[in-house]
Amino acid sequence: GSDGADASKGLFTEESADDITGQLAYTADNYGGAVAYTNSDKKSGDYDAIGLSAYLTPDESGAIPSISGGIGFKTLSEETATAKDEFTWTIGLQWTDAGSEGNTLGFGIGSAEGWQDKSGYDDPIAYELWYDMSLTDYISVTPGVFVIEQDGKDDITGALVKTTFSF
Repeated sequence: GSDGADASKGLFTEESADDITGQLAYTADNYGGAVAYTNSDKKSGDYDAIGLSAYLTPDESGAIPSISGGIGFKTLSEETATAKDEFTWTIGLQWTDAGSEGNTLGFGIGSAEGWQDKSGYDDPIAYELWYDMSLTDYISVTPGVFVIEQDGKDDITGALVKTTFSF
């Protein structure tokens, strides 16, 4: 911007827009988790955010899926009529060797956007379902479908087919 040469308006000053993020994580053979924290002082509004996530994978593939999930909280320094604190969440399930060896079935669900505590808000959710088929050691095809709810608008529904080539 036009104030680039003014050192009094640089990093960590009142006039700057700084984001500071830290993360701690732990992983083991079959499970893991992480916590992340962000402090942001944007001109559009200061906020603090924290996210927690974890996963658990069974020892063997089969009927019990791998599960992953997360939650997030965003707290504004000052809420307004249009800007509120937000909450997000997600859960994913994945079955390896589903149907046959090398194939994976997955399902995900979670908040489609940051949920806000305000009157008339619909708490929109997003859903997805996919099936990754290993055709050869080098080619896989993954069809999937998804639905994304929107606050006060029509849902978005779609489908896709992803082909992956690995060499």
